[in-house]
Amino acid sequence: STFIVVLFIISFFITLVCGQNEANITNIKLSVTPYQLYDKTILIKKYENVDKSLPYADLLFLNLHSNENTSVVACKSLVQMDGGSVVYFKHDGTRQISFHSQNTKFSFDPNRMFTDIGLEKFISHDDFPDEFQAVRDFAKETLSFINFQQLDPVISIHNNGPGYSAESYLPGNVFEDDASDVFISKAIFDTPRYFFFVITRDLFNSLKGVYQNVVLQSPTATNDGSLSVFTQESGKNYVNVEGPAADFADGTRVVNQLFMMRSLCSVLRPSPFSPTLLVMILSLVFNVVLLFTLIGCTSTFIIQCIHQRKSKPYASIS
Repeated sequence: STFIVVLFIISFFITLVCGQNEANITNIKLSVTPYQLYDKTILIKKYENVDKSLPYADLLFLNLHSNENTSVVACKSLVQMDGGSVVYFKHDGTRQISFHSQNTKFSFDPNRMFTDIGLEKFISHDDFPDEFQAVRDFAKETLSFINFQQLDPVISIHNNGPGYSAESYLPGNVFEDDASDVFISKAIFDTPRYFFFVITRDLFNSLKGVYQNVVLQSPTATNDGSLSVFTQESGKNYVNVEGPAADFADGTRVVNQLFMMRSLCSVLRPSPFSPTLLVMILSLVFNVVLLFTLIGCTSTFIIQCIHQRKSKPYASIS
């Protein structure tokens, strides 16, 4: 019984510590910066853990598509536990951002606005120079907001549909010319829709070494105005975390993308071990031990009662 009491006290203490770590949500700061693009108000949101002692406090994640919320939910969980921040847009809940000017509707993909060539596919510079420049100014504001020049690496998070995966970059497939190398592992996920997209061989090899699906962007990749192309042209490091969007048929997709982000963080910042994760593991272990101990003691007590009842002599009736 003394052993059970000791286990209970230890379990209670660890659970209390877990509660304190969960209470770190009070360290979360949400800032909202409105940006006006003609008649469209775009909210630039930053979800940040202000505790700079956490292992991934210096990492920033960027979500550019307002309809790819699975990655944002996963990233918020990471930020709560291990620090860092995630920046994302809110407007119409759509992939593209639309606005009106000169009685004309314009739409553009915010992951195609970082080069003139990429944006030209959505808005003609010759026909609509003011609108074209307004979107390019928004791209520059986005880069300034995330402090692009200081990031190492630039981390983008996305969700994809059934027609896009790491296999899209294999020889013979639609994006084969945009990739220098592709590694697809079946060790972790059963679909290549979970993958990383990188621009350096070192990061490609590191993620390959932990059995993650990963694509290495070609130095001659199509200039589509994406952040990956712009970052490569800027001589900086970049990684995109790709995963399927969550749906009612598969509720594990947020967890899977969170696992991907943790794997990436462990590669980028290999030294620190998450204190929150350690506490959670210890709490789980002690609670399991306590449960089995209680079951064992209860079973022993029941067996002893049965034996005593069987060994007790019955009074004779005369």
